[in-house]
Amino acid sequence: MKKVLVAISAASVLIISGFESRGLLAAAPQASPPQPAKAQDTQDQPSIVGTWLASYDGGFRKALVQWHKDGTGSQFLNFAAKTGNALMGDWKMVDDQTVSAFLIGWSYDDNGDTLTGYFTKVETVVLTHDGYSGHFHVTFYDLQGNVIFDHEGTLTATRVSADQ
Repeated sequence: MKKVLVAISAASVLIISGFESRGLLAAAPQASPPQPAKAQDTQDQPSIVGTWLASYDGGFRKALVQWHKDGTGSQFLNFAAKTGNALMGDWKMVDDQTVSAFLIGWSYDDNGDTLTGYFTKVETVVLTHDGYSGHFHVTFYDLQGNVIFDHEGTLTATRVSADQ
């Protein structure tokens, strides 16, 4: 019985391959690939794509930030890693110089042993050729989704490159 099924399967593949090569089978509709976020860096349009050193609330907190051309990003804050310092999320161009981002990360107790919740951060920044600045809003939640802490502030960032 197994030999018969294998033979039928092999014959089916050969027949379908023959139809495809002659264009007799309609091509399956292909999903459009996701369109990457606008990432051009022309003289008139700076790009957020790359690695940045960000400063929050006048330097009270800092972060290493990376924005990818596919519209995703990640940040590593200067909190202790064991208590939750990594964020990931998405960004989009609002206009030629304004970027909006939504990021999320896990939070843990002071020992880093127990997951206590998560936090979100929304940023809106205006790009220049050598940096960006704007506002952020961070909200910490417990595991049930209740707000524990909410804060708004300002941020600035400078591009980090091998040339520096």
